[in-house]
Amino acid sequence: MNLEDYIKFDISMLIKDNIDVYMNNDRYFKKMKKYLSKHCEEDIKTPLPYELLAEFTEEVLIDLLRVPHLYDYLDRDLPY
Repeated sequence: MNLEDYIKFDISMLIKDNIDVYMNNDRYFKKMKKYLSKHCEEDIKTPLPYELLAEFTEEVLIDLLRVPHLYDYLDRDLPY
């Protein structure tokens, strides 16, 4: 894995892990949670529409900038 891929992987894992951490907090990801509560029983047959995915991405990134702490669960001792 080259350095660019390594950095992109670490960033994406940090974002994913922190979405998981803050998903149970009512202060964050409100639009995404509202959508999930209305559509949680549906089977996934097609990808989310681009507009919806872009909206959720923007919400997640803004909310993660507001959280008190970003958690890092990557094992820094293991090579990729």
